[in-house]
Amino acid sequence: MPADTPVPPQGIAGSMPGIQFIFATALPLSPEQITLYRLQLAAPVNADSARQVAEQWGMQNPTIYDTGSSESPDDLLLDASDGVNLMRFVNFADQFLYWPNYASVLDDNGPILPFDQQVAIATQYLQDLGVLNDPYRAVPVAEERSKVRFVQLLDGIPVIYSIGTNRGSSEWIDVAVDSAGQVTEVTYAQHDFQPIGQYPILTAQKAWQRFVSENTLQHANYAVLSPERPVTYQSWARNSAYQPGQAVDIYGYVNVTQPVIPGDSAWVSINNMSVNADANTFSSANPWDFIHLWGEIAQRDNGNLSVDMQGWEVSLLSDDILTGTIQRQGDQDLFSTKTGDYLLPDLPENYSDGALANVRGVIIQGSPPAIEWSNIDTGEIPFYYGGVMSCGGGGGGGGGGPEDANFGGGSMSGFNLTGETVVPTPVAGNPYTPGDSIEAVSGIPYIAIYQYASGLQEEKIYFSPDSNSGLAAEVGYSLEGVVLGGVLTPNLPVRIWGQVDRYESDTSTVVINVTRFEPVYPGVQLQQWAGTEEIANVEGQEVILFITTAGQTYVTSSSLQWPAQDLLMGRPGDLIGIEGYIIPDQLYGGYAVIKETGGEMPPDDVIQSAQPSVYDPSMFGEFDQSQFLVGQVTIENVELAYRSISLQRCTSDYANSQDSEQSLTVQPVWVFTGHFADGRQFQLQVQALPDEYLY
Repeated sequence: MPADTPVPPQGIAGSMPGIQFIFATALPLSPEQITLYRLQLAAPVNADSARQVAEQWGMQNPTIYDTGSSESPDDLLLDASDGVNLMRFVNFADQFLYWPNYASVLDDNGPILPFDQQVAIATQYLQDLGVLNDPYRAVPVAEERSKVRFVQLLDGIPVIYSIGTNRGSSEWIDVAVDSAGQVTEVTYAQHDFQPIGQYPILTAQKAWQRFVSENTLQHANYAVLSPERPVTYQSWARNSAYQPGQAVDIYGYVNVTQPVIPGDSAWVSINNMSVNADANTFSSANPWDFIHLWGEIAQRDNGNLSVDMQGWEVSLLSDDILTGTIQRQGDQDLFSTKTGDYLLPDLPENYSDGALANVRGVIIQGSPPAIEWSNIDTGEIPFYYGGVMSCGGGGGGGGGGPEDANFGGGSMSGFNLTGETVVPTPVAGNPYTPGDSIEAVSGIPYIAIYQYASGLQEEKIYFSPDSNSGLAAEVGYSLEGVVLGGVLTPNLPVRIWGQVDRYESDTSTVVINVTRFEPVYPGVQLQQWAGTEEIANVEGQEVILFITTAGQTYVTSSSLQWPAQDLLMGRPGDLIGIEGYIIPDQLYGGYAVIKETGGEMPPDDVIQSAQPSVYDPSMFGEFDQSQFLVGQVTIENVELAYRSISLQRCTSDYANSQDSEQSLTVQPVWVFTGHFADGRQFQLQVQALPDEYLY
């Protein structure tokens, strides 16, 4: 890089008028041009490719299993295991989680090694496997006790996949090292970046000016994180306390994982420990059954432990989590809680007396009673805001009060790599463009009032269109327009006219400017009735009949669409209140139909569903960010980075989707990091491509 430029002047940004920015570092110059890359997606993982990778990482004769579970129904998950080590592949053979000793995955305790020692151990481990072949730098992961993140350097420039702190995200390579210097977990996701051409970029100075000049961020993302705090969390797994030949009673959930290749053995485990038993033994158990299993601890040739099962039953004891303190008293270890004291067998020697702990297990009655525990944890993991992008979009989390606000925002423009003037395409995920006409669309309005800690109040009107309205179902809708002021009744259907005003990508919401509206049922108002419910067969269908205290009988609208037995507010015959309206000109089996909008038990005299819903946004992570974007921020570091999506929500066929070219393009961004005067962390990423290459 060329020499630094002078320190930029102090100032404020149009999107953050409450912050005074100062720089404690100079702004680096950038190269005149930079190579842009596009991420190439690999073929889907299969049994052969999974086995090949597992063997490369040291497994002997691994079996490949179909996990049958995922956060996303589109994910392809395969497990490779030799009964001790577990490698979980996510969609690709080059993206996986690896646990060298899966039975101890929840064992994370003891003194933390110095970071340079963690780096040395993790680096040697990866080099021995032949998988650390690209230039890199190593950094700690803020929300982890002892994890090294290897950041890939592409043309000497770091590749980033997120903003804020994203514990557990799949970036490039993360390696966890325990207090004994053993690698306990690896997160691995190899990205195949292919060059697509040379492009000019903005200097850091011009990127900062781009950020400062925008009142609404269109070329930048930012994050505000609470002040750094140490990770005090520690955990102990009972599995690590077992000894070969020990008779054990284990309580937990049995997992039977089926092999991909017929003829291979299923894998049976409980609390992450392998069980030496025929999988068919558990054919009568349900996956959600809490199991009591007994047997003897066996030691494998490689020194790892499993359990030789002698018998099992569905436990009559419950799976409990209790909070209290642990004290060593002579040869006994006592766990003191609000409900009493309990003995804890096999307490780890390195557990510190007096610390507040959570203990998971079952209570065995006695004098005193004991807890047959499976896990113990103490301390805390500090939480910070994080946002990560992947195929099809991204996600983030945050929240907190003024002293611990974690949040982020902003948006980035799409790419126009031809440099030619084009008509902007709709934002990915938005089926509309501004100005699109909305004509006589019927639906239900919902009114929300957000009351912020600063005293400000904001009203939003959400709109749920009828299923036959013709509006796209994959997005949400909100309404604006002076004609709406104070005259809409929540939950009463209306018909609207207007135009699409904009698309809010952070909530996938289409905002409609309403120029005219009318009630679908003129003169109909929300009412409340008191009465009882019963299930009856009417015209061959089980429905809920609502009999009012005045002797009128109605059919509830919801029971015409969903199973009646799932919709009872209480028990048949209980006195309840139902809010709603009678649907004009609709009868079912000779009964008028009530469209329910609310209910209560016992009934009261307030029609709650006719009132706006009032929220304290800080309770669920949405709050007035401007009240926290105040004070002085000192920018301490500025660097150029490549910003890529993560592979964690990608599948091979995504490359054929309409918006894949945008998502898979790796773009340059200038990254500004610093702190508020009160210790909060500030991060900013600004697009570095000139305007002619962006929409």
